[in-house]
Amino acid sequence: MLLLASILKADSLGGLAAVLAYDGIPSTYAVALASMISYAEAVLGVLLMFNLRSRLLFLGTIALFVCFAGQLVLLSLTKGPSCMCFGRYNWLFGRTSNLAATIQNLSLLTLLIIATRKILFCGGSSDGVVQE
Repeated sequence: MLLLASILKADSLGGLAAVLAYDGIPSTYAVALASMISYAEAVLGVLLMFNLRSRLLFLGTIALFVCFAGQLVLLSLTKGPSCMCFGRYNWLFGRTSNLAATIQNLSLLTLLIIATRKILFCGGSSDGVVQE
């Protein structure tokens, strides 16, 4: 999902920068931050695709989803612009509002935590083997 979001977002980084500027980030930094978010999504997406089981990778991915959820809640409460989670292709995923995006994001975050709970909370090693 992260890799797909990064790819679809790549041709509409200006829209993401506009959302970040709406959130209060100065325009000059918003453009750079939009690019960094897209690259971070791509890197995390590729690493997750190759099933690398690293506590640091999972914590980084969870942190990214928590930041996204925070931004989506802010956009929902302030009736801000569309989230640009999938760039200008949000409509492909049936997105009708930032509230729908918030619910989807929190669902994905919950699934990620459930799927990685042994590594995150039970002393799993970086190779994914849970130590008893």
